[in-house]
Amino acid sequence: MVGRHCDCTLIKNQLFSGSSEQNIILIVGMVGIGKTTVARNVYEDPSVASYFDVRAWVTIPPRQHYSSTRMLSQLLHSITPVEVPNIIKKGSTPHELSMQLIVEVAKRLSKCNNIQQGWKKIEKELESLGLLDRNALSVSYDMLPYHLKVCFLYFGVFPKRKKILVKMLIMLWIAEGFVNPLKHKEFEDEAYEYLQELTDRSLLLIEDRSCNGKIRTCRMHSALHSFCIGEAQKGGILCAVNTQQHSGLSLKAFTNSCRWLSAYSHSFDYYVLFGTNIPCSIFFFLENPEMFVPPKLLRVLAFDTSISLQRMPVQLGGLVFLRYLSITQWFEDLDDVVSNNPNLETLVVSGNGAPTVHLPSSIWKPPNLRHLELGNSYMVDPPSADKNNLQTLSWVVRPIHCRQKVYNKFPNIKNLKIFLKDDIEPSHIGGSCSNPIILDHFDFLEGLEKLSILDSIGLNAALPEECVYPLGLKKLKLSGTNISERDLNVIAKLPQLEVLKLENAFHGTVWNSLSKGGFPVLVFLLLEAKELKQWVVGQKHFRMLKHLVLRSCNCLEQIPECFERIPLLESIGLEGCHSSLAASAKELQQKRRFKDVKIKILGPEYDDSQNTHTELCM
Repeated sequence: MVGRHCDCTLIKNQLFSGSSEQNIILIVGMVGIGKTTVARNVYEDPSVASYFDVRAWVTIPPRQHYSSTRMLSQLLHSITPVEVPNIIKKGSTPHELSMQLIVEVAKRLSKCNNIQQGWKKIEKELESLGLLDRNALSVSYDMLPYHLKVCFLYFGVFPKRKKILVKMLIMLWIAEGFVNPLKHKEFEDEAYEYLQELTDRSLLLIEDRSCNGKIRTCRMHSALHSFCIGEAQKGGILCAVNTQQHSGLSLKAFTNSCRWLSAYSHSFDYYVLFGTNIPCSIFFFLENPEMFVPPKLLRVLAFDTSISLQRMPVQLGGLVFLRYLSITQWFEDLDDVVSNNPNLETLVVSGNGAPTVHLPSSIWKPPNLRHLELGNSYMVDPPSADKNNLQTLSWVVRPIHCRQKVYNKFPNIKNLKIFLKDDIEPSHIGGSCSNPIILDHFDFLEGLEKLSILDSIGLNAALPEECVYPLGLKKLKLSGTNISERDLNVIAKLPQLEVLKLENAFHGTVWNSLSKGGFPVLVFLLLEAKELKQWVVGQKHFRMLKHLVLRSCNCLEQIPECFERIPLLESIGLEGCHSSLAASAKELQQKRRFKDVKIKILGPEYDDSQNTHTELCM
């Protein structure tokens, strides 16, 4: 009950609210965090006992052991022979137990002579927080259906407290064969529902959400992570090698010990299990990993993006079963792996920087390729044949490739990210400051939902006069381009656009958004416009906007008055903007007719003491 007295007080206040009906008060939180302890404490509190004529305590067993007769008998034995009214008011707000015990930690640290040692001791205690009843955790795990059990255990391949990108996790689940979608349903959509169900069962922690509310990153609590590793190793499917504890052993010694082999360096205890399974997945979360010849049945080979590799000292040929390959740098050996692999679904080469490397066109050969993500260091020519299965594409292209005949090669693309580069002089391609490069024909990508165009080298890329976007576009990011006020008003008419990010993409001094009902479902707007002086917004624009971020708007002195009347607006973020714009934001905050707006101001002339209300996470 340390740190839980406030929870008990809040719950008792709900019980004593004076309503003539009985409330259902839900107490939710991670398994083992103390929900039953809090409930028992409230139940046995003398004030509760004296307030209610009838009290009863009943425990509902797991589904496989559930018996309504036994439960009713238990209920009747726990109450006095007084008639029990059966009136229940539904819809009460759940009481969620917090993970932090901040006040108690502060009290303990205030009494420590050595703060650093005190923090280390508390950290070790927090590692075990939540495992007050391991049996309760086992029961929750046992109740999971098989497809969720294996997804849950898979978190053991990641280091403890690792923040996991949901997009990557879903790709891995699909590559491992965990996802079985229903008819007319995409693999990715079904996998996200798996993730949502694990979150709803309080088995995962949400680290960050995207602008439209979807989970972007998540992690597993360290106590659950230890349980997860233990269960996975009981089944002989995971070998988590702590390279600090086993520095003298060769990783090759573990190749026949498990189905999933994960190598990382961590100060807390991990386990090593030797078995007879052949590994299908190998993960590296450490610098300069010792390489070895992986088994030919390998499905997944993944290197963490933080790893900087200088070379690949082994031959990787023969990995014909590989479905997922994520690496930080391209190597010659990868050409054979990719071009001769009929099963490859996901290829990620995350290297960024200069110089640009031209990859072979054989990268398009895998017939089942669904996701190709290349960092801005890698350029590849368009494919010669249609890639019907490709859904995600991130690549460096020449402006001459942004044409209809290229887009037609990707009929089912959903997420397109373009890095504009060119290894030819601008004068040879007709591109200069006075003669911009025109990007066109996005409307041929009928299924496109996310589009990002990044021009970081000043190619002066622009849109044509009659530019048309796919009507189903939900997210649009333009960085370094040269779009006009007319372009903005075209974008404003997109019926499903939820997120718009304009990073140094609009260079005009005036933006008049006066067309009726512009940006009908936009939730998030980021505007970086250094020359913008005047911004006029129509009455019925941005009606669904929740988050506004203005960056480097040095000439803009006032936020349009219409934002004062947007009912759903939650936050305004200012970064490197004019001081009068900050004053305008605070004035808008005071005039709000519906609810408060959170303000976050970033810049050398501001400090945290000037931020008002809850700070916006940029």
